Amino acid sequence: MSGLIEQSLNKCVPVDTPAIIRYNDLIELADDRRELDRIIEKQFQRTVNYFVKTGMPNLPFQFFKTFEVSINPDTLEKHLVFSPQGYLHSIMWNLNCNGMNNKNESGDLTLVSFDMGEIANRLKVLRRIHSENKLKKEFPFLYKSYLKGASIYKNYFAVLDVLDNPNVSGNIKDGIKQKINNAWRNSSVVGLDIDQEIDTARGFKNNEYGVMAARFIEGLLDDEILNDNINYLYTHPVDLSKASNFNKDKLELYLAYRFLDMAVRVPQDQKQRYLYFVSNYFMENKDKLDSDLKIHVGSTNEDMKNLDKEDIKSGHYITPRNLYEQYRKLLVNNPNLRAINFNNVDFSNMNLEQVEEFMELYLEDLGANWEIIPPSVMDEEMVRRTRGFCNEKDEEERRIHQERLLDLFIEKKEFYDSCDPFYRIKGHNTFDGYIGYIFTNGKVVLDKFYDDVMSGKVADGHAIYVMNIDEFYELSQLSKSELIRNKMCRRYVHRGDWQSRVKQEIAEAGSTNAASEVNMLIKTNKINGINEGTSS
Repeated sequence: MSGLIEQSLNKCVPVDTPAIIRYNDLIELADDRRELDRIIEKQFQRTVNYFVKTGMPNLPFQFFKTFEVSINPDTLEKHLVFSPQGYLHSIMWNLNCNGMNNKNESGDLTLVSFDMGEIANRLKVLRRIHSENKLKKEFPFLYKSYLKGASIYKNYFAVLDVLDNPNVSGNIKDGIKQKINNAWRNSSVVGLDIDQEIDTARGFKNNEYGVMAARFIEGLLDDEILNDNINYLYTHPVDLSKASNFNKDKLELYLAYRFLDMAVRVPQDQKQRYLYFVSNYFMENKDKLDSDLKIHVGSTNEDMKNLDKEDIKSGHYITPRNLYEQYRKLLVNNPNLRAINFNNVDFSNMNLEQVEEFMELYLEDLGANWEIIPPSVMDEEMVRRTRGFCNEKDEEERRIHQERLLDLFIEKKEFYDSCDPFYRIKGHNTFDGYIGYIFTNGKVVLDKFYDDVMSGKVADGHAIYVMNIDEFYELSQLSKSELIRNKMCRRYVHRGDWQSRVKQEIAEAGSTNAASEVNMLIKTNKINGINEGTSS
């Protein structure tokens, strides 16, 4: 059964996007926080029980309830799993690697560097810990587990004196063990190793907790156990289908926030895959940019004792507007990223490998199609000019104008990127300030981006010209007044639903071979094809 979370996750391109979803954030999004906490806790405890293998001390240990977006490579269905990063990060946090316990962002596991050398050093320190005070100082997070374990095993301490007394007969000792075993069986504990339980209790009493904890963590990191546990996480999705008490708008805003956060943090070659979800979100929710919608994220309230409280002080708020500003900044600073809508692409007959191959080839084609104007040349130039136009004397007017310029930049970039142009060209002379987009059906769309190229003043309200590629060169030599009167050129203005009218033009079937026409224009020097830029 698919719940609201799964429905929201499965929008846009089905590529592998292991975004981190924080437990505390998800809890705060729910209308009934305690009910969601119970649903998660039941599945989380089942998972933790699986982690503890035979032969490992039955040691209380705190794992983070962090989620990760995972994808089924065959069905392409995305879902949440308890995060393997959360598993590894929990170990690092318990060991206080690199002073983690002194940092505030305990729940932010994005791109955690798993340093086995640091872990080995911290395990050496842990084995030498034989006092509560030193444990509390060196391993504050692990100390909490120690207190919990000591509370559980204190009931064993009285019988340990008897079991460790060489003068007590074996029959008496066996009888004590049997009583303990019966007590556990009556409490529905399955698979209890009574000798292991007694050894664990003895470690708490004799200040050998550091040695036991180190042995437990080494067990979690054993290659076979580690691989088995991580495989378990990926093959056992968290079932939140019954957690239907989410506000859809808030949930999708949160998911867009997490995907954008990943897009900012990951290496350059991975940014695009996370941006598909974010671009899709803003294309669907432009009407919500200035709404009163907001969500609270970043709470570090680990024990969730304040689930019912609204006045949580830690963390911060996300709104569609401030998220859009972050999204806009990412696009402006990374000209090669594409704001493309793939809602009309049918991925249902593909598996994950085929989708990845499809997207790789698609993006390569986009890069090849921009040979005339390399994206780094045109987009960086647009950004530079947009930032440079600050002639207003009034600071507030300058700020408002700057915002408007950036919004225009994103609006046109999103639209033309999503239309999949075959080539792009930059105009000079009569068409100075225009960017041309050539499409596979042979249509050329010329849109004016600047009123003044030198100052970078963005154009507003100018006409869009649409023509066929085989007539493009002759038409582009005409004056504006002559072009307006020419029947071979269609003219549109930026009013009403102008984008739909342009889309209709570039969707029509054409008989012109756009590639050969462009190549001919380049060969005859009617279009400059050098890497530094293109003139027409």
